[in-house]
Amino acid sequence: MTGKCALVISSFLLATNVAAQGPTHQGYVDNGDIQMYYEEHGEGEPVLLLHGGTGSGKEWSRLVPMLSAHYRLIVLDSRAQGRSTDSDRALDYDLLSDDTIKLMDDLEIESAYIIGASDGGIIGLSLAMRSPDRVRKVVAYGANFHPRGLTDSQREWMENVTPENFGADADTHYLSIAPEPERFGVLLEKITAMWLSQPTWTEGDLSRITIPVLIIDDTAGLVIRTEHVRAMATAIPGAQLAFVEDTNHYAHWDKADEFSDLVLAFLADR
Repeated sequence: MTGKCALVISSFLLATNVAAQGPTHQGYVDNGDIQMYYEEHGEGEPVLLLHGGTGSGKEWSRLVPMLSAHYRLIVLDSRAQGRSTDSDRALDYDLLSDDTIKLMDDLEIESAYIIGASDGGIIGLSLAMRSPDRVRKVVAYGANFHPRGLTDSQREWMENVTPENFGADADTHYLSIAPEPERFGVLLEKITAMWLSQPTWTEGDLSRITIPVLIIDDTAGLVIRTEHVRAMATAIPGAQLAFVEDTNHYAHWDKADEFSDLVLAFLADR
């Protein structure tokens, strides 16, 4: 079993960089203690794509062609992951949210739609609470609002995971693109500590979200408890809730068409 946010990277994904879709721009922004990688695709209103933990922007490869036909996509690699560098700081969702705002500032984006998977969905919800003026709508897939939302099997995996038993191909993916591939063990220690302790929002915190939110999850319920997902959607005023069948935490990859339809309909709804 792989982690809450870690992709099982297939040989196809390893061979298919998001850049293969033809970014209109790519580069790094200086976030003070790190260099943060990003790519842009398409034109129109800005949409930020936020990947899952230990992954990278590559996990959006199948969504990029579908979404970039309608929007300007900013596909980023979070701190210590993908092609972005790391620092000595611990990982936490407030820090990852601040990194996202810094990227928006550097790209002169006043506000954007946020689409996040797993950790990316948690970052999207954090932005909705902490920086609502910068966020137009949020799509949060595979997210939890408290560690108690994790299933028992998922928590057990997180408590015992090592670089040696992490999961099929995910470490290979990291090693293939990371600027400091020798830091995989450091990343794993930092990110599992974050997963096991954060976020710690209450339903009252979620009730203060004022922007439109779409919560998506899979029906398998092997990573996040289904009742936790439903409670999150109920707590956020006006939130929509959708489930994708026949997938487990990777609908944005293995159910890309269905995922894209849900997202595009939500973003277009005025």
